[in-house]
Amino acid sequence: MVEQEELVTTKIAMMAFLLALLSVVMVSGCSQDKDMTVDCSDLFKSGQTISGIYSIYPAGDIPVWVYCQMISDGKAEYKGGWTVIQRRMDGSVNFYRPWDQYKRGFGNVESEYWLGKISQLFG
Repeated sequence: MVEQEELVTTKIAMMAFLLALLSVVMVSGCSQDKDMTVDCSDLFKSGQTISGIYSIYPAGDIPVWVYCQMISDGKAEYKGGWTVIQRRMDGSVNFYRPWDQYKRGFGNVESEYWLGKISQLFG
């Protein structure tokens, strides 16, 4: 019972963090150098149209390997260029982890993963 309560508390804390981060991004936007590949939308705008693993530079000189979803679902407002922060396909990676592992990230970008260090994406 105590483990379930800890799991629920951890999940609530993660959701609160992500909501706070999202609200900051929506209000402030990105203020990066236009020539830097900050996220997958930059790659998409430069002509990349194939989904896959790419390196982006959200914090300047340090590359971060991510999976970029470049395929459109057919709607004009959702053309592609999405930076995938969580990828789950087959259950090969355990996502029941402590909060500190979510902050750092875990898994393998070639299969299932949680990106971590998400605040770097929003400078």
